[in-house]
Amino acid sequence: MNKNVEKFLIEENVFAEKLPLHSSVWIYGANRLFTSEESNKIKELAKEFASQWTSHKVQMYADGALLHNCFLVLAADEKMVATGGCTIDSSTNWIKKLGKEFDADFMNRQLLYLLQDGEIRILTLAEAADAYADGNISDSSLVFNNLVKTKEDLVKKWLIPLSESPLFKLVNSPVQEFLFKL
Repeated sequence: MNKNVEKFLIEENVFAEKLPLHSSVWIYGANRLFTSEESNKIKELAKEFASQWTSHKVQMYADGALLHNCFLVLAADEKMVATGGCTIDSSTNWIKKLGKEFDADFMNRQLLYLLQDGEIRILTLAEAADAYADGNISDSSLVFNNLVKTKEDLVKKWLIPLSESPLFKLVNSPVQEFLFKL
């Protein structure tokens, strides 16, 4: 395995160490990379939020982190305490507040996170479509699938080839290229 890829797999293997592999995860990619100072603060705030996160006034068995200076990740063992609408709302509201505090957008689902030369590149779907058309990224380019649902999938299926990504059709479709430019 490529050393650059291995470097990225280490961090998610140690995230939520005490949570079982079936634990649910929610990944929110930022629209920018954070400085190490910002990352350290966000990691601290994520741990703090997770330690106080509740569902129907019952403490969640949860963890939070900022992985790779870009991805805010929450995880919870829903077999211990199930999440509800209010639980998800509280996390979403906290994430939006965090975004304002750090001048970042964690809610933009129109971004592609690419691992290239050991670095994360953040592209809009239009930029990704152009890069694909120009041959700067390909079917085998490694991207982050922020739609994984469990801790196990975070470890095994978060970093995948573009061709396996749910965003692939939006990147390689000439119809989408037209829609991006409207």
